Amino acid sequence: MSKNWYRRLLFSYFPIFILTISIVIFLSFLIVNEISRNETEKAGRISTSYVVDSLDRAVNQVEMEILRQMENDPIYGQFLAGDVEKGSPEFMELAKKLWALESNNELLDSMYIYRLSDQRIVSKYGFTTQEVFADRAYLEQALDEPTFQGWSQIRSFKLLESDKPEEVISMHKRLPLPFGQEGILVINLGAYPLGRMIDDMTRSNVSFLHVTGKEGETIFPKGNLGMGSIDEKGNVLTTLVSPKLGWTFSSGLRAGQLFAWVSVISYVWIIIGLATLLLAVLYIIYITRKNYKPIQVMMSRIQALPARSSDVTTRDELALIDYALEQLIQQTADYEQQHHENLLIRRRQFFMDLMEGSAQGEAMEKCQSLAVLQASEHAVHAAVVIAEMHDFDAYYGDFSHQDQQTFRLTLMNLFQELARERELDGWAEWISGNQLGIIFTSGPDEDVDAESFNEQLRLTVKSIHQWAASQFELTMRFGIGIVTSLDSQLNLKESFQSAGSALQYVLALGENEMVFGSDVPLQPHMESYKYFPIMAGIVKMFRLTNQEWREQVHTLFQMVGSELLADHDIRMLIHWLRQMLGRELMDLSDKLKDYFVGEQARQWRVELDKAKRLPEMEALLLEMMNEVYRVYVSTNENKSYRAMISEMKAYIEEHYTNPDLSLTILSDRFQVSAKYASHLFKEEFNTKFVDFLAQLRIVHAQNLLSQTDEVIQQIALQVGYANSVTFGRVFKRIVGVTPGDYRKYEMKPEHANE
Repeated sequence: MSKNWYRRLLFSYFPIFILTISIVIFLSFLIVNEISRNETEKAGRISTSYVVDSLDRAVNQVEMEILRQMENDPIYGQFLAGDVEKGSPEFMELAKKLWALESNNELLDSMYIYRLSDQRIVSKYGFTTQEVFADRAYLEQALDEPTFQGWSQIRSFKLLESDKPEEVISMHKRLPLPFGQEGILVINLGAYPLGRMIDDMTRSNVSFLHVTGKEGETIFPKGNLGMGSIDEKGNVLTTLVSPKLGWTFSSGLRAGQLFAWVSVISYVWIIIGLATLLLAVLYIIYITRKNYKPIQVMMSRIQALPARSSDVTTRDELALIDYALEQLIQQTADYEQQHHENLLIRRRQFFMDLMEGSAQGEAMEKCQSLAVLQASEHAVHAAVVIAEMHDFDAYYGDFSHQDQQTFRLTLMNLFQELARERELDGWAEWISGNQLGIIFTSGPDEDVDAESFNEQLRLTVKSIHQWAASQFELTMRFGIGIVTSLDSQLNLKESFQSAGSALQYVLALGENEMVFGSDVPLQPHMESYKYFPIMAGIVKMFRLTNQEWREQVHTLFQMVGSELLADHDIRMLIHWLRQMLGRELMDLSDKLKDYFVGEQARQWRVELDKAKRLPEMEALLLEMMNEVYRVYVSTNENKSYRAMISEMKAYIEEHYTNPDLSLTILSDRFQVSAKYASHLFKEEFNTKFVDFLAQLRIVHAQNLLSQTDEVIQQIALQVGYANSVTFGRVFKRIVGVTPGDYRKYEMKPEHANE
């Protein structure tokens, strides 16, 4: 036998291993590259921000120093007032101070003051007039725009006609400060000193800085300042604009400098990656040899078995192991499946035989052989329960057949476990697509009578119902058959039939979705002639807008409940009532017709069929008829405002528990304005809507306070108040005492109103 699998196991790891190592090295390089770029960009932004801030501070310092001296020295005010003339001592002092200012600040190229009264200009060189002044073009621009703030673009400037032009940036201020009308101060900063200042802060063999003016003209590098232009030195990483000068500063790294040191780190990563790769290869060889040892042990055991065909023995190790295990598993699975299927079929067939009363021989002995009801050998009582699920296909119809079968089997086992928790023995089988039959037997205690066993059944079925609703969201109803005395034949036919009959009376008898077969009438028969007069009366009152039709509906349901009619008979009566009402109303409008033959009619019929108890069905029917009644009244051309106000009153009495109930809701419901609805209330009841609603809520609250022990907060919510504070304030205003005192003194509604 060759060790093919050892080599396969060894080399199967290598492709993904090498790919993983390569990706790790590549990602490491990318991460280092990105970190380097981010840090470089961050450093460049800090450096460029420093240059911009330094330049702005220097320019601002020059401006502040000049303005401070202008404000503090009276000689400048004397000049503007015309008290300084050429040749006077004051003139010499003024010229000397201008000269000192320019000499003490290397950024300051020159400055001069223009006197508006006689259009004369003073500078460090003395007096001159506007007509012959060398910088008269800028001066005229300053006179045209005296309120302009900020520095000008770089311009050519000379103070005297004989001077060599220099590039400066200029700003002007009205004198006296801050907004005088006597003259103008012009400050000129040299472009070259500013560029030299930038150059002193940016000399580097790695980075570059390019400065452009407001209109894109190059300011730096220029001439012998700077080390090249942006196009020759690399990519821009940072761009900032000076708020003081309006210049744009663009910085970055020179080409070839960004990844120089990154390459060194990359080589280190490659060396580390290769070393890791070598160590991993050695580890793979070691772990593969270690993991192969159990395979060797298994092969030695398989080879010790009787010899098999040469085709099998020539395979590699795992193929031989797989073949041996596959044969063993297949044989075991076939046997277990066949045994289980036969057992399930035999169980279900025997269960149906018991239900039909056709079981042959000793039933208890057969139960023991089928492993069901094993704890019922000495049981005294037995009963059959049928659990019926609503809309099983709607919830689980999309599941595969195998999943549905697994779910059904789970329910069977869980129901049996819940029975054992109540000290009952149970056996459950599916008798139809949505019905599960369960046989319950009591314990061997002979003192347990039929009534006690019935109570045990009720508690067990209740726990099954609650568990199914909470865990699977299943809606189930249960028919509990009559209790029979247990013998060896397990005669359960009568109990099964009574359980089936009980399921037909859930609406009238169902408590928590369960009905006992002992409560079902022996000879059920609906005498329909009793109900037609009252249904005809309901339709007539409805058509004549007589509000007592609701009471008649309630009377109809009381009769149905007292007669103990079957579910299908009750639904048939309700269907007849809807048909009778439809014949009277459906031709009045298309909207009314939809309630009886349209989509709305179909939805309501589905909801009525889903009703679990008579009160629920009555509430659904009243809700439907109330909506139809509102539409009918609104479409009736001969209706009066009294009919409308009666409907409003009925609507309020029905929905007073809604905290949001207001005139707006009434106006939307009855298609009238809120103002008109308020007017109808005032005319009909001589009270406002809010007072009527508050009085109605407080009357109900008084009844709850005197008849129940519920807390005041809960009562407030039940009568339509969102919080107990508002409820207490309204209660005291109407009744005269607080809710707590009302309950404390055991007052009655009529006494409190007095």
